[in-house]
Amino acid sequence: MTIARKISINTRTMLTAMFAAALAVLVFSASTPSAFAQAPAQESAQNSANVVPQQSAAKIQDEFRGVLTQYGRFVQHAKYGEVWIPTVTPQGWRPYPPCNWVKTRKYGWYYDDKTPWGAIVHHYGRWVSDAQMGWIWTPGAEFSPGWVVWRTSPEWVGWAPMLPDQDVQTVSTVDFNSAAYWIFVETQKFAQGCNGAAPPQQIPVLLTQTTYVTDVRLVYGIT
Repeated sequence: MTIARKISINTRTMLTAMFAAALAVLVFSASTPSAFAQAPAQESAQNSANVVPQQSAAKIQDEFRGVLTQYGRFVQHAKYGEVWIPTVTPQGWRPYPPCNWVKTRKYGWYYDDKTPWGAIVHHYGRWVSDAQMGWIWTPGAEFSPGWVVWRTSPEWVGWAPMLPDQDVQTVSTVDFNSAAYWIFVETQKFAQGCNGAAPPQQIPVLLTQTTYVTDVRLVYGIT
C-alpha cells in the first residue's frame, strides 16, 4: 500500500526543476520510482530562460529578517554570502524533520511548520550543511511547499533538503548520500505523524534500496 503519488514544488528555474534528475545521474539509478510520488507542478520552461536563478543575490525581506533574528543569527559565509543559522533548535536537528508533511489540495504535499521561523526557512531559500557552522540557511525569494528532493520505494519515503543552485553541478554523491542529509519514514506511516522514521545507521542501506523521484512535469503556476 502506498500513499498518494503527488508532490508539489513551485520554482521558476529549469535548473531547479531538474535538480533531482541531475542527482540521479550521479548515483546508481535514474529510473522513476514505482511508488509514492509523481512530479510536481512547476513553472513553465518557457519562462525559465529569462529568470535569474533563485539563489542569485537574494535579498532578505525586512519582515523575514525581523522574524529570523529572534530565532537565530545572520553571518557572512565565504561561499554563500549572508546566511542564517538557527539558535533555537535541539542538538541533532536538521531541516524538514518528520511530522509536518500534510496533503493539501493546492500544493499536494506541503511542509506545514507552525513555528514563525520555520514557516519561512522551509518555504524560501535553501539549506546546506557546513562543516564549521552546521546547518545554514541561504536566502531565496521563490516559494515552495517544500524545497526537498525525494527517494522512494514501496516501503520507504525519503527526503533531503534541496541544495543551493550553485552546488547542483558540484555536489559529491559521497557527501550528499549520507545520513546527515536524508530522512526516511515508512511509506504507510508518512502521513500519520512522527512514527516510523529510520534510525541514522539504517539510512546508508535505504539509499541503496530506493530511487530518486525524477518524473518532473513543467506547467504554468502551481497545481
